[in-house]
Amino acid sequence: MGRVRARAAGLAAVAGGVLLLAACNQQTKSDQTRVTNSTLEGTITFKGEKVPFALVIVVGDGMSATGHVGEDGSYKVANCPVGECQVAVNTDAGQGDYQSAARRGGADKKPIPKFVAVPKPYHQPDTTPLRFTTQQGANTYNIEITK
Repeated sequence: MGRVRARAAGLAAVAGGVLLLAACNQQTKSDQTRVTNSTLEGTITFKGEKVPFALVIVVGDGMSATGHVGEDGSYKVANCPVGECQVAVNTDAGQGDYQSAARRGGADKKPIPKFVAVPKPYHQPDTTPLRFTTQQGANTYNIEITK
């Protein structure tokens, strides 16, 4: 009789664990990543100089997407929101990439691009004055920051 109770208790514990695991793995619709098949790409300049080493943040339609700026000042952000978007250029976030390039540059004799910092208001989506309307598919936005 004790064996039967122990076995029943063990099965109940396993069943409870399975239910708990299933509940933890449930995603709500808002947790799922939306796929837009929209990209945003271009170059970034500040006062005429290419801006390498930054993070581009695109926010709109209840979602966001990010992309890194390469050493040549070009960027590409995949799976962008479609419609009116705020576009931020955060050069603080690119400082680690710059430091890596500086260390790497000495080893392979490759010239290191100058680090160009953009003003703080451009760093965050809620303070940036940059706006762009994206469409489905590929979009080009060459960002020219003059102030």
